[in-house]
Amino acid sequence: MKTNITTFLFIVIIIISLIFFQSCKGQTKTSNDSPKLTAEQLKSSILNKVNQLNNTYKTYQENIKNIGYTKVLDLQRIKNDVGFEETNQIIKKTDSLQKDFNFNNSKLLSEWQEFINKVPSNLLEKNKKDNVLKKLQQKINITNKNYKADSTALLIIKNIVSILSDDKCKYKIIDNNILFYDRNCLNNYQKLEVKLKWAIINAKTNTTTNRILNKTN
Repeated sequence: MKTNITTFLFIVIIIISLIFFQSCKGQTKTSNDSPKLTAEQLKSSILNKVNQLNNTYKTYQENIKNIGYTKVLDLQRIKNDVGFEETNQIIKKTDSLQKDFNFNNSKLLSEWQEFINKVPSNLLEKNKKDNVLKKLQQKINITNKNYKADSTALLIIKNIVSILSDDKCKYKIIDNNILFYDRNCLNNYQKLEVKLKWAIINAKTNTTTNRILNKTN
């Protein structure tokens, strides 16, 4: 499944937001034990949080593309990268971007949970609140799973680059094919290729990693 799971998350949140708007319609009172919050303020807060999530993901995707991660295993690029300086920089920047995105995205989702918990009952019924919190927890679990999948793929890519940069593993790149002179190097390279493909298959919903695989075929 190549559906963009993060975009799907935002669609779900927007749908959830519509549920809020319906429950907020015509209601402006607040409970005594909750901070004062009007229906309009709730609507504004929801839209703000949805925009934050969208912007965080959009920035991450743009940064990943700009540093060249989707072409990190492109053989023609590797052929021209003498000393693997560019490759190592791409890997280093990608590692940092993945960690930052996971931290920021998880933080925003946690803040969303906290926000929903504080919504007064007169603006959001308990059963609807519980349903929203359940969906949010599911999306947090998916986010964590995707981060683990991306991290696993990046580790495999590091190992592939380690073989390619090893002086003991001599090879040629001809017509977008790599030819090793040493059988052990070839076997290790092929094993890592299989691991990378399985990591992507297991992730299923992770489009960033899927694009990397497409560049290696």
